Amino acid sequence: MDNTNTALITGITGQDGSYLAEFLLGKGYDVHGIIRRSSVDFRERIAHLEGQKNFHLHYADMGDSMSLVKLVGKVQPNEIYNLAAQSHVQVSLPPDRCRQPLGRPDKSP
Repeated sequence: MDNTNTALITGITGQDGSYLAEFLLGKGYDVHGIIRRSSVDFRERIAHLEGQKNFHLHYADMGDSMSLVKLVGKVQPNEIYNLAAQSHVQVSLPPDRCRQPLGRPDKSP
């Protein structure tokens, strides 16, 4: 039986997620990270980890619970770290959900 601990990290491309991945890899963990499919790819914080034997990336949408359930079933992690968050409005929200400003705050109505 394999005694390797397996961690699943959401938000692995962020500052905290990338540091946590480095830390856990140093402890001998098998680290799996969830990244979102998007036209803008912010992976520079984890680029040095890609290609390591115990480092794996998976595309998933945090808003799609079934894809997350399937991924957890596939990876079977001992630990899950949820560090995912909206990082940039233009990436995280579709344009139809963003309101246009009503006017400049320094102007009187």
